[in-house]
Amino acid sequence: GLGYGCKMGAMHYQGVVAYFYDHIAPGAGHGVELDVCMWNQVANNVIHQSRNGKKEEWNGFCQQSPIYGGNVSLNRPEYGACHDCRIFPVEKTMTVHYTACSKPWQCRYSEQDPAEAIYAPTNVTTCGLLFKEFYKV
Repeated sequence: GLGYGCKMGAMHYQGVVAYFYDHIAPGAGHGVELDVCMWNQVANNVIHQSRNGKKEEWNGFCQQSPIYGGNVSLNRPEYGACHDCRIFPVEKTMTVHYTACSKPWQCRYSEQDPAEAIYAPTNVTTCGLLFKEFYKV
């Protein structure tokens, strides 16, 4: 009835948060962009990276909406605008979305070439640590 049921993620974290802010605590001033590495952690890279030294306009910038009043030049990790979620400390993670790492019970864990790690969509070490936390529950 409320329009959440047939959307991807509606019965999970994305739907619960959307429902909460639309129906439980609606109103101006409630919207805030959460740290994607801490909340709904996917263990993927949220920083633009170029391969083979190719210069790209957005290389090193965060893949999110600009913060600091829209000043795009400050939308970089060194200014605290984002983190590399692939190496974000698991102990600081509040919720996990097992997408890039796959589901813990699917056993898709493989070795990672250290030379390619910066370009990899996720980090197998971080995924392994997140899987370990999953099985503690």
